[in-house]
Formats: sequence, C-alpha cells, structure tokens
Amino acid sequence: MIKFWFDKYRNKRASHRIRALRPVEGLKSLGHDADIINDKSIDRLSKDDIVIFTKDTDPGQMLKLKQQGYTVGFDICDNKFKEARENYTVYCREADFITCNTEFQQKETLKYTGRHSHVYIDPIERNIEPHQRSTCDPVELVWYGGSASLKYVGFGDIIPYLNRSGINLRLTIITNDAQEKVHHLTEMGNVVYHEWSYELQEAKVRNSDIVFIPMTIGKAHLSRRTITKSPNRLLDGIAQGKWVVASPVPSYQQASKFCWLDDYLEGIRFYLEQPSTVQEKIYKGQEWIRQHHSKEVCAQQLIDIYKKVKS
Repeated sequence: MIKFWFDKYRNKRASHRIRALRPVEGLKSLGHDADIINDKSIDRLSKDDIVIFTKDTDPGQMLKLKQQGYTVGFDICDNKFKEARENYTVYCREADFITCNTEFQQKETLKYTGRHSHVYIDPIERNIEPHQRSTCDPVELVWYGGSASLKYVGFGDIIPYLNRSGINLRLTIITNDAQEKVHHLTEMGNVVYHEWSYELQEAKVRNSDIVFIPMTIGKAHLSRRTITKSPNRLLDGIAQGKWVVASPVPSYQQASKFCWLDDYLEGIRFYLEQPSTVQEKIYKGQEWIRQHHSKEVCAQQLIDIYKKVKS
C-alpha cells in the first residue's frame, strides 16, 4: 500500500524516523501494508503501492520507478528549496504527488513549484510520561537537535541573556559531531555538551525541567526554513511530561495553551512559580497530543492521501 524509499535508512536521523518509521508503525497498527524499502527490496513493491521518496535519496531512482509504472511521491520536511534546489526541482517536477509536514511548508512548496502538496503530520515518537521535576537547583534546561540546526539558533546571544537572569540554570545541549561548534558556548558557563544518542536524549529529557527550543532573542527575524518547521520537538517534550519554552514558530501556535511561546525567562519563572498550573497545562497538552499527533492519526492521513492519489 504505502512504501517509503531510502537509499540508506538511518535510524539516528530524526526525519527518517518521524517521516517514515513511525508512520509505518501507525499504518501497520491499523492493519495496512507499509514498509521502508531500497533497491535491494524492490521485489516488495506492487503497482497498487505508492512510493514516497525523501530528500536524502537519488532522484534517478524515483524516475526509474516512475518509468516502470509505479506511483511515486516526494516528501518535504525541510525547506531546502534554495540550498538543495537541484534535487528538489527534479523531485517536485517528476513526482506524481508531493507530501509535507506543515501547512506552512505546503505554502512554500506551492510558492516554489506551483504544485499542491498533501500534509501528513509528524507523529510523536516518545511515550507519554507523567510530569516530573528536578530539584530545580539548578533549573535543568535541555536542547537537542541535529548539528546543522545550530546555525539557526542564536545561542551566542541567548546564553548570556539567561546567565544575567539571576536564576540558577544549566543548559544541556545534545547534538551530533558538534563539540568544536559548541566549545565557545560551554565556555560561557552553565552549558554542558553531550554527543547525541536516542537513549541519552531520552534520559536527559527525563531528568530535566524544561525542553528549551529557542531561535532568537526578542523579535528577531525567523528564517524561511525555521518558519516552516514542524512542532515535533515541542510535542515530544510535552509528551514526555516536560514544560516547553520555545520561540513562537508558526506551527507551535496550535499547542500554545500547553507550553510557553514568549520571553524565555518569563517562561522559566512561570515554571518555578506556578507548578500546579504547569502540570495542568502539560497533562491537557498530552491529551490533545493523543487526539491529534499519534502514529495512528498520521497513518490515517496517509491513507487519505493514498485514496486521493490512486483515485
């Protein structure tokens, strides 16, 4: 029914897990045929399938399958129409259909390609957990993401801003292959770096107070890539029982009742001064996530896309 094509699937890549592995799990839980495939498992394909390609694959393989009569699509989960224009242009021109992860990315796709795209959400991938706090001495903040994301986060301005607050804070940065990139940040004080792993991220979030997702200080301009980002990190933080303090990225607004999307220090102080309200907001957010961002909800959106594409 629905197959996701990767030249080389990498479980350490969040986009691979969230845009393919979790949807496959959701589709299978609803009783549908779904899989992650490559050129060594092409025998699993049938002409009734749709095959979704990602930005990390060779457009030539998609063209080859299309010529053989398969229905092929291209999934856009990063706004790379400028830095990856050549691949994106081929994919978007040749794909039978296009998918993306937010309405904001849908608008960007239309702007650059003139083509409509179908949205299927990023499902949460962590378990829903009860709210827990540390001793708050220091208040434990954790940021995690790919090392490429660091250039979009103004930590050079944000960390001194936090350090001037008078609040005893510690920021843990979890990413991959970035020790040299973040060395100057750790020298600012109250900042710790850890090399990313799926298990370490889960442990550090569990022992933290706040999942911290900043972009800029104040009203600074958000990049076009940032504006189209999905709320997957924000929602996974809430799912794991944590207070999330973040920049007001457009897609985050849907969860604004359950987190803090304003001044970072005000959000941290709210966490310290209003523990009961924070817990109530988190639990309401978790219920909302169950209804709107589960693997099964994502799977149903993909089933609807399949029906439209095959009709």
